Order: sequence, then structure tokens, then C-alpha cells
Amino acid sequence: MMSALSVNINEWLAHVWLCMQEEDVVDMKVVENAVLFCTETMKKLMNCHTEADHEEYTTNLTTVVDASGNKTYEEEFAPMRHYLAWMWRELLVTSTRCNFPTDTILEKRFRLVGMMLQLMRKPDDYGQLVSA
Repeated sequence: MMSALSVNINEWLAHVWLCMQEEDVVDMKVVENAVLFCTETMKKLMNCHTEADHEEYTTNLTTVVDASGNKTYEEEFAPMRHYLAWMWRELLVTSTRCNFPTDTILEKRFRLVGMMLQLMRKPDDYGQLVSA
């Protein structure tokens, strides 16, 4: 059952990401609540099993494609926590780009803040952007 829930959340998050890209017609607060719901659900699932069991049951092939069918994100064996951190980062970047409030996004969510910030780029010594 945990695997089935994880697969469903995984697929749903891909659809949420597509909605996020239509920021001019989609309420970003609804998108944030959808990502939060997925995060909270995964957190509750983690409380039912050991972390090792959780990682085993929530490691799915994750592919996110844009409206044109181009792959935007793909992870074959990454745990759901990594995917959720990526989704929070995407929400933060999209909201910032569109001048939407980001204060609630920056709150600590499911111990993902560190993972989310590691996905951000930072300038190196030569002014080039590199992954953190």
C-alpha cells in the first residue's frame, strides 16, 4: 500500500509541476497547498515505518515533462524526499520569478530546507553559476 501511495503522489506531483508553469492562470497558493499536502502525506507515511523501509518503498522512477514533452526532471532511484525538495525549490523559483509571496515556502517543510537549498546555484570565484 505504501508503494502504491508513493507512486500516486509521484505522478500527482508531476501534474502539479505542469500547473505551476501556467502561473498566469493558476493560483500559486493552491499549488503550494498541493505540494504541502504531498509532503505531509509522505511525512505521515514515514512515521509508519523505519526510514530504511520508507526509502525502499518510496524510490520510484520520477519523470517530469513540460507541455512540449521535454524532460525537465528525471530521477531513477532517488527517494521521494529528493523529489519533494526539488518541487519546493521549483515552487520557490517560480514564485520569486513571478513576484509572488515566498514567506510560507521558506518555512521549514519536512526537513527539506537543506536539500532544497543544495539544489540552488551559487556563483563561483569567476562569477559563473554552478550547482551548490
